Amino acid sequence: MNDRSILNDAEWNALLWMARVDMHEGDYPAARAHLSQGLAFCQSHNIRRGMLNGFLVGCALSYKLGDFAATVTAANDALQRWPGPGYVRTGGLIRPQ
Repeated sequence: MNDRSILNDAEWNALLWMARVDMHEGDYPAARAHLSQGLAFCQSHNIRRGMLNGFLVGCALSYKLGDFAATVTAANDALQRWPGPGYVRTGGLIRPQ
């Protein structure tokens, strides 16, 4: 892993953790903003692991707000994007091909 990928991981992780802290503190607009920034960063750098984590944070945020339709949508987005290339889902487990 090179310095650039480490910095990219630090950036998206920090944004998603800030979203989690915002949720815990009840600052839902800030949570949405940090989540959106984290997802945008991951999408622009094609960081699939970060996008998956972002969708799961989105599930938690939507659930906390009582928006169950958005919770299901975020969960389905996460499931549709994983497993990625080189992985298969068998018997509820994800493993390399």
